[in-house]
Amino acid sequence: MYKKLFTAPIALTIALSAIAPTMAHAEETAATTEVAQATAVTPTILYKGVPTANYNAMFANTEVVKDGDVYKVTMDVSSLFTLFQVNGKDVVLEKGATDKDLQKVTFTIASLEEDPTIKIAYTAGPMGVMSHEFTFDFTPTVAEVQAAFDKAIATIKLAPITTAEELKVATAQISAVDNIVASAKASNLDESAFVKPAVYAAQQEAIAAYKAPFTTKAADAFSKLTFTAAESITTKAQLAEAKVQLEAAQAAIAKAVAAGLTERADLASLAGYANVAAQKTVVEAAEKALAEEVQTVRTLSGKVSNAKGASDIVKVYGLQKGDTVRLYNAKGKMLKTATATGEYLRISGVSLGKAAGKVYVSAQAKDEKESAKKAVAFKAEPVAKTVAKTQISVKNNKGKADVVTVKGTAKGQKIRVYNEAGKSLKTVTATSKTTKISIKQLGKATGKISVARIQDGKHISAKTTVKFSKEQ
Repeated sequence: MYKKLFTAPIALTIALSAIAPTMAHAEETAATTEVAQATAVTPTILYKGVPTANYNAMFANTEVVKDGDVYKVTMDVSSLFTLFQVNGKDVVLEKGATDKDLQKVTFTIASLEEDPTIKIAYTAGPMGVMSHEFTFDFTPTVAEVQAAFDKAIATIKLAPITTAEELKVATAQISAVDNIVASAKASNLDESAFVKPAVYAAQQEAIAAYKAPFTTKAADAFSKLTFTAAESITTKAQLAEAKVQLEAAQAAIAKAVAAGLTERADLASLAGYANVAAQKTVVEAAEKALAEEVQTVRTLSGKVSNAKGASDIVKVYGLQKGDTVRLYNAKGKMLKTATATGEYLRISGVSLGKAAGKVYVSAQAKDEKESAKKAVAFKAEPVAKTVAKTQISVKNNKGKADVVTVKGTAKGQKIRVYNEAGKSLKTVTATSKTTKISIKQLGKATGKISVARIQDGKHISAKTTVKFSKEQ
């Protein structure tokens, strides 16, 4: 308070606290701390309310710096001190001061308007422990503030800004000057006394030029966020589009932060910045909602035509127009997919194999989960009817062609005759209910032949073997 009788008070606000991550990007945990410009002061020491210089040698190298909501004071004190209290609270006496006869103390005060009470104690030989209380005034003088301003200006070194580290250094230089001027203005000092030279303006322009491409890119990405209203995403296509927009905005932010910019200082003021958090919330809600899709419910049935060859046909009933229909084999492998144009769908061009079995069909409506699978049984591929032994007779003629007669045939069918070794001897096409096959020679002795039936669209029948007598 003593100094304030002679000079206007000044509250130093030179140090900036760490810039915390914004709500939209909690993952940006690397805080940006600007270098604080401490001000060296010579405190006024009052003993019993009266200024005194008798104890000045016990306190040296005092600096004051703004630290968040308080002011941090550091000073070197006499090595004789065994106690150091500020407003009744003990302060640790630390070793390591530049002068071996001094100790270091660090403490905080609420403001420079506060004149703290400092109590010290020391051992005075035969007199034992002595203690004194003082009142300290840390308010800097105009000359002390001017010295801090000049020192801050001197730190500005113009150089191309191409990296995050270079930006950090340049920004800290500008901030140190700005904070001193702001403090002076807030303390009713004449702001015009602190003249910022051309190097200051040039450094500001260099900083702005470096930041411009990143802020422009971010602003453009923010302007393209179109799903910021609650429940504005109702389809998977919209969700995919919204995610692309959001990822582009987040990438622009990440790139800017990696380049040394901060969200709070450089991006939060851009138009549309708040939409990043809004769209992120909408996207997350939509992802959850669409993941909980309703399962399609259909009463499905089917028929299978398991024809010879690979052109089998599956008919599915109970569909709705637009359904995606899937066909699976018995092992769960998807064979084919198609879109229903009505209640019925014909799926062709599949090969189910010769044996009997099952296929499974399902339906899926738009924006719903696939329905339960419906099993559809099918028969084996058709095989021509086996010729009965009683329908076959063999005449082994002597001196002329032998004759095999097969009854129970139909026009268009084919009858094939094999010798005992399984070699095909002849195939003829039936024209009536009885078919005669003339074979040049079966052999003189008794033997065996086999007969099989062949029909269009069916596999050849099993062979029927009969004996024949020797030539007669």
